[in-house]
Parts: sequence; C-alpha cells; structure tokens
Amino acid sequence: MVIWKSSLTQDIKRKFFQATVESVLLYGSSIWTLTKALEAKLDGTYTRMLRAILDISWRDHPTKPQLYGNMPPISSTIRQRRLRFAGHCWRSKRELVSHTLLWNPRHGRQKVGRPHKTYIDQLCEDTECNPDELPAAMEDQKGWRIRVIEARASST
Repeated sequence: MVIWKSSLTQDIKRKFFQATVESVLLYGSSIWTLTKALEAKLDGTYTRMLRAILDISWRDHPTKPQLYGNMPPISSTIRQRRLRFAGHCWRSKRELVSHTLLWNPRHGRQKVGRPHKTYIDQLCEDTECNPDELPAAMEDQKGWRIRVIEARASST
C-alpha cells in the first residue's frame, strides 16, 4: 500500500494503522477468551504487522520501543476492552446481559479433557480476583476503572 511506503512519520503511520487495521482486527475482542499461547500468537502477529507498516526488516532486530512507540501490546488492549465491556454490562441492570454475564451452566456432562476457558475464568485471570468477588468489584465503577488501568499497565 502506498501509505506504508510513503515518507510519513512513523507516528502518523502507527495512528493510521490503529485507526484502520487495528479496529478491524479487534472487532468483537471484548468477548474473546484467550489462552497465553493465543495471546503470544496475537502479539507476534501484531508485531509483524507493525514491522511491515514501518518498513523495518526483522534482520534489523528492532526493539519493541522502536516498533510500538508509545502503543501498548495488543493483548493488553484486548484485556482493557474486555474488562470495560464486562463492567459496563454488569452495571446495566435493565439489560439481559447483566443477568447472563456471570452465568455458569451446571447441567449436562463434562467432556473428557481440559475444560474450555470461560468468560468468567478470563475475567478472574485479568483482574486477579475470585469469581465470588467479581460482582462486587464490577459494581464499584471507580474501583473497576482502576482495575482496568492496572490490568493494562501490568502487561506493558
């Protein structure tokens, strides 16, 4: 694409990248559950995309600050979006999503093998709190906002 090969500054290219590519890449990411392996793959892909738009070869061995500038890793952006969305949904008591957000089905038989990571498990991992503590934590809007900021800062 002409923009990536142009003489625009790296900051402008990054902002354009965030506005166009990242917004499409992260569509629906507020409800994703990611394992550590998936997070690593996503961060790696994002780093390769940044190298491509900035026209920096992997042979140059660029550092993360050179590539990312002041941008956070994509996994921390997803974590922040997920926590914001969950808190917003929990506090909107008139909506059905408030009642189903922390629903954990108990019927049927469990399949053999490792169980899938649930949204509740993901929220607990992101906030480092127990499932029993989540409702009270999300109810406190100011406290939840602090948790969202801390979750993003802990991964940068």
